[in-house]
Amino acid sequence: MPQNTPTQKRVKRHVIGREHTFFATTPPGLEPLCAQEIATLPTAIKDTKIVPGGVEFRCRLAGCYAANLHLRIPNRILMRLNDFKATNFRQLEKNVLKFPWELYLSPSSELGFSVKTRHSRLFHTSAIAKRIEACIRQRIPSLPSGKPGLSEKKDRQHLYVRVVDDHLFLSLDSSGDLLFKRGLKQDVGKAPIRETLAAAILKLAGYDGSQPLLDPMCGSGTFSLEAAMLAGNIPPGFYRNFACMQWPAFRKPQWHHLKQKAASDIRCITSPLIFASDQDKKRTTEFQKISDKFEWLKVIQVNTHDFFHLTPLDMIETPGILVLNPPFGVRLNSNDKSKTFFHDILKKLVKDFRHWQIAILVKDRAIVNLFPNNFERHPLFHGGIDLMLLIGVFN
Repeated sequence: MPQNTPTQKRVKRHVIGREHTFFATTPPGLEPLCAQEIATLPTAIKDTKIVPGGVEFRCRLAGCYAANLHLRIPNRILMRLNDFKATNFRQLEKNVLKFPWELYLSPSSELGFSVKTRHSRLFHTSAIAKRIEACIRQRIPSLPSGKPGLSEKKDRQHLYVRVVDDHLFLSLDSSGDLLFKRGLKQDVGKAPIRETLAAAILKLAGYDGSQPLLDPMCGSGTFSLEAAMLAGNIPPGFYRNFACMQWPAFRKPQWHHLKQKAASDIRCITSPLIFASDQDKKRTTEFQKISDKFEWLKVIQVNTHDFFHLTPLDMIETPGILVLNPPFGVRLNSNDKSKTFFHDILKKLVKDFRHWQIAILVKDRAIVNLFPNNFERHPLFHGGIDLMLLIGVFN
């Protein structure tokens, strides 16, 4: 967009020059951890508030860039645009038409919608999305037509619409792809844990990047990669792009400044501190290929081992943190097999991993009860499954 046009002047005054409310969405139960992360962002943040499903905060656009670049736990960062009461489509259209969409969406934006309603007279989600899109097109007639995601266009913008008790809330996604996509790997194993949840588990286990970490059922390496990023002070969004980069208000110099500052703070640890292994040779081979791409990933040592045949002394003498995401439920085909498997894991932990800080994901309540009472219990939700994260030490 040419500089100093009337629209660009309005963008500077109303979008760039003002604070906005943002919302970091998180899995249930991880809101407090997310709020702690937001407090550490390298930009001015105010009015942080934990609400169900995430954390609200206020800042200028640089804070939005920093949130996408640095936050490890949220799923995405939404920018609150507008809210109003609407009991019928006439009221909805009137309010949507008043909003200056041209300040937030470029003429090349390909639009997508997610609409949820509850206790409202406007309840037909498809009709709501169509009315809103038609109103936006009245303000930006050049918007491309067609279904989002079918083309190769980079400028895909997604609007989140929530209608509760006849009150409508509009938010614009600043992230694009979900934030668990770090831009490091393509290949994943069966039932992989998301990077955002892995980061939360490492945080709950007390991992700060300085301790030895053992990931003996590493699969595609999610825990180990997240630990390596923490150890090297690598921002989770360092290797990817975000939807906000296509906004009319996006300023490349601000973004480059944030990335350059982050790059200057990266630590390169060349001796192994993170030990990843799996009995699946294919998984460890693919993981090794990722580790070979970046100098800072020399902090990870990858091996092919069966968990039940290794001991900590095979890798390191000093106790550290052990993270386990064992297969469970449908991945083991039967509950009986699952219980036997976890009994064997427990015996192995007691025998060979005393004095290690252990973090293990468990599904079955009966298995949870096998662990000592001194183990912390953190309910988590992953892939449609309720899990329990157990954290503790066998002394």
